[in-house]
Amino acid sequence: MVQKDKTAEIIDAYAKADHRIRVVHQENRKIPRTLSRGFKLAKGEYHTWTSADNILPEHFWRRWSLILNVMKILVWYMRT
Repeated sequence: MVQKDKTAEIIDAYAKADHRIRVVHQENRKIPRTLSRGFKLAKGEYHTWTSADNILPEHFWRRWSLILNVMKILVWYMRT
């Protein structure tokens, strides 16, 4: 794998410090194949991705989690 900086080392350090982070090293396979593999390996109920040129506002994830929690409540209410 060609690497111009220490990104892999930094990410590996985060993964070592936090069990929720899993790192997969691979050759460049372009976005579609990489996302496909990542989503297949992902665990959890919700999955998303963003790229370096997408800038999310600071409150984005907080609001998104609130929306998901409301959706869970509505689904639970509709099922009971």
